[in-house]
Amino acid sequence: MKAAFKTILARLGAVAVGLCVAAALAALFGGGPGAFFKALAGGAFGRPDRIIATLVKAAPLLLAGLAVAVPLSAGLFNIGAEGQMYAGALAAAAVALGASALPAWILVPAVIISGAAAGAAWGAIAGILKGRFGVHEVIATIMLNFIALQATRWFVTTGPLADPRGLARTPEIPEAARLPVVFESGIHGLSAAFFLALAAAVIAWWFITRTVTGYRLRAAGGNPLAASRHGIRPARMTLVAMAAGGAFAGLAGAVELAGVQYSVSAAFSPGYGFDGIAVALVAGGACLAVPAAALLFAAFRAAGTTLQLDAGLSPQLIYVIEAVIVIAAAVPRLPGGLRRLFRRAGAAGAAREAA
Repeated sequence: MKAAFKTILARLGAVAVGLCVAAALAALFGGGPGAFFKALAGGAFGRPDRIIATLVKAAPLLLAGLAVAVPLSAGLFNIGAEGQMYAGALAAAAVALGASALPAWILVPAVIISGAAAGAAWGAIAGILKGRFGVHEVIATIMLNFIALQATRWFVTTGPLADPRGLARTPEIPEAARLPVVFESGIHGLSAAFFLALAAAVIAWWFITRTVTGYRLRAAGGNPLAASRHGIRPARMTLVAMAAGGAFAGLAGAVELAGVQYSVSAAFSPGYGFDGIAVALVAGGACLAVPAAALLFAAFRAAGTTLQLDAGLSPQLIYVIEAVIVIAAAVPRLPGGLRRLFRRAGAAGAAREAA
């Protein structure tokens, strides 16, 4: 409890540092700290439609954060959530369009499951490259991001999923494939995507902390050599961790398709997969803390336009806040993190030599 309390205080301190730096910049550029905080709060939570807009943005951020947090528990850094999200969205769109005659109670779960499965398969590629051939997961997932983005561009422009009207996107999925809208306010509607994302966070926490596989993931990430000597195969755990992370990213693509956008384009994601890295880092890799971090980042993104209209500040100030928060959250842990990184590299090398 004491350690958890210290962690919470550290995260709140990081947020406070980011907000203070942003307030100082607002004062420097003429907006004023008061106008900045008023616009920030009003843009994210000032009206029911703004609250819904914030929650809509929080769902993919939450799932992308889980896509990074789960592999982190195994000592792996998944940079590929963006590509895995596109893979999930494409697979979900293919199922929704190809099986449109199915009833909603079958089609919606099929869309969601296909998205998660495609993301898991895309993440598993990096897991195989890491476990089998020693290719670092950061390099592999970055390259897979480019492949997924370019493949999506082909699929939605000249490929089999292109809109027949010549639009650079897929046709809209049928009503039967869409997630139900739970709340509506103005032009915004909150679908079941947000609640699916919350459930996913609980499932991820249970998987990491309450299952044998989750224990093996944490053991392999903490000390691969000791884990291998106790019958745990680090290469297999690498595959499982990357596939699990990819499944959450693919789920993000599926729920964004079925609950918000209803079609896939080359610009389907505004960078949710990359933002998930910041969400996971601010949450400290804890699955149950990811929803709070995702809501924080979603509130910042939802308030971007309001900052410009009401406070006369550039929306780019939001990115400054996020960057400062991530740096402030990471700095206290940097020395210990570097030491653990070098120890894990040495242990992994020893394990390969022993094998």
